[in-house]
Amino acid sequence: MTDPDPNTHYRSLMIWRSDNREITVIDGEDTAASRGTFGAYTDTWDEGQPEIYPKCAQMTPPAGYQLPIRGFGKVWCVNGLWRPIGWPNQRELGNTLLVQPTETGMLMQVPASGVTYLVVLDYRGMWAVSVLK
Repeated sequence: MTDPDPNTHYRSLMIWRSDNREITVIDGEDTAASRGTFGAYTDTWDEGQPEIYPKCAQMTPPAGYQLPIRGFGKVWCVNGLWRPIGWPNQRELGNTLLVQPTETGMLMQVPASGVTYLVVLDYRGMWAVSVLK
């Protein structure tokens, strides 16, 4: 695209696990979130830190989007994730994940706002497949 909208990157996901304080970031390669690469980051945010990471506090989200907060915001800001995954269009949601380790990665059922993602992570190739259900 010659003039892509920086706010509508391919569908990407950030998933936080409370059991290991890990944030998985899926950099979607299409708008249906059917495949993409992923990275795993340790969540180092704690309640004593500001909700909006100071390095990004002066950023102005495009209309209809927002700055991510807390652990997502810190990982997003520190790693410059606004370029590969874009700006979030909704706040983080708390929910219960179903996680199934596999021989080469993991399966996750991720409930979101009115939808559910089924995510397959493959550690060998660092790729993810997600299906919107």
